[in-house]
Amino acid sequence: MAAENIADSFTIELSAHMAGLSVEEYEKSQKNIFDKLDIIEQAVTKAKVVNLDDYKKYLGLKQHLSSLFCYLFNARNEAYEKVAAVEDQMGAKLHSFVKNYGKASPAMRPVIKYALSRTYYLRENVEKMARDLQKAGHLWKINEDGETSYYVTGLHLAVGDNTFNVSRSNGRQYRRYVKTCALQAFRLPYRWSATISALEKGDMEVPELDENLWHITGIANMKGCARVSLSQMDRANIVKNYLK
Repeated sequence: MAAENIADSFTIELSAHMAGLSVEEYEKSQKNIFDKLDIIEQAVTKAKVVNLDDYKKYLGLKQHLSSLFCYLFNARNEAYEKVAAVEDQMGAKLHSFVKNYGKASPAMRPVIKYALSRTYYLRENVEKMARDLQKAGHLWKINEDGETSYYVTGLHLAVGDNTFNVSRSNGRQYRRYVKTCALQAFRLPYRWSATISALEKGDMEVPELDENLWHITGIANMKGCARVSLSQMDRANIVKNYLK
């Protein structure tokens, strides 16, 4: 067997394993989806994503298309290009919805960006920021194994791809960032935890984050992670409103 065929076979076996299926079950499931591709294409063309129920339904469809694309690509089936086009169309409609769902107001965006940035002021008023985020519906928590971590929503950011471009000015490689159709939640830095925990013991309630709905996105120069930077206006907003 040629080396490329061995690699393709292994990739399909790995995909089946990750899906919790045998190779035969995995290939059968993909072929069932492929047989319905024309119907799926029509459904995607007519699809309207206007509420959360629509989003959940069509996100599942996009995930099936993504799986089918990988299967066809690894099987060297030229139909993967058609599947990619249908998936892109579905992804664009999902992205149009998520970029506005739970979107932070202009007043809250600087607070969220500041909370996620590496820059912080020694006189930062975490209590005031946490209260404002909670009132705006952007503050959440996850309790796991007796530990509580806190998260913010309200931003929709591009995430790192596993491909790179080369700068024409200095010849250095830099990571490409791409749109995502995931609803994003970002973990707050550890230094906020004690303050928010104390507020919870008082009069502030922090709701549980629905991990089945929100995708926890890291802040880093890595695949699947986002970047955050503070503008001069963002800094001015924090200095004016959130320093002790």
